[in-house]
Amino acid sequence: MRDHDLILGNHLKASGKSDQCEMKKKNLHFIALSEADRHTANKLVELVEQEKQQQTNQNCATLRQD
Repeated sequence: MRDHDLILGNHLKASGKSDQCEMKKKNLHFIALSEADRHTANKLVELVEQEKQQQTNQNCATLRQD
C-alpha cells in the first residue's frame, strides 16, 4: 500500500497535480479563515448595535425622568 502511495505521489508531482492539490488546500484554508473573520466581524457589529440601543434606551429614560 505504501509503495502504491509513493508511486502515485511521484506521478502527481511529475504531472504537476500535486502542486494544484496544495494550492487547493491553501485556498480552502484561506476561505475557512475568511469565513471565521466574517463571523467575528458580524458578531462585533451585533454587539456594537446592542450597545447603541442600550445607550439610546438609557438616554430616553433619563429624558423621561427630567
